[in-house]
Amino acid sequence: MARVKTTTDREIVEAAARVIARVGTSCLRLSDVASEVGLAPATLLQRFKTKQDLLLAVTALRTEEIKEEFAERRARASSPLDALLFLNPQKCELINSPQQIANCLAAMQLSLTDAGFHEQMDILARTLRTELRQLIGERR
Repeated sequence: MARVKTTTDREIVEAAARVIARVGTSCLRLSDVASEVGLAPATLLQRFKTKQDLLLAVTALRTEEIKEEFAERRARASSPLDALLFLNPQKCELINSPQQIANCLAAMQLSLTDAGFHEQMDILARTLRTELRQLIGERR
């Protein structure tokens, strides 16, 4: 009988993003992420086989969050311009210090050396461009 998952993959990926912001990708350990969400490292490895798989999942989650953020902006704003100007402060919670900015930028640099990350970052960038173009092209 399969065990019920008490922690979702999204919760794990969000925890990984927080750990990356604190320590960077080069110092990221799966055990740190497991501790962040209260899982055993072995459980984390069952869900995400490698550190790379987890890092790719973080990038994929960011892509989904872009779509969610633009949908939220459209729903809350009175015009496309207001939607562009609206900033949800919760989206910036991972970046509270110069070190966290550096860690997040270092994570993005993985796309320069790894084909898998390059593909994910390309998808993220295309998603952002598409969402911006659609929003700019809307009229109310």
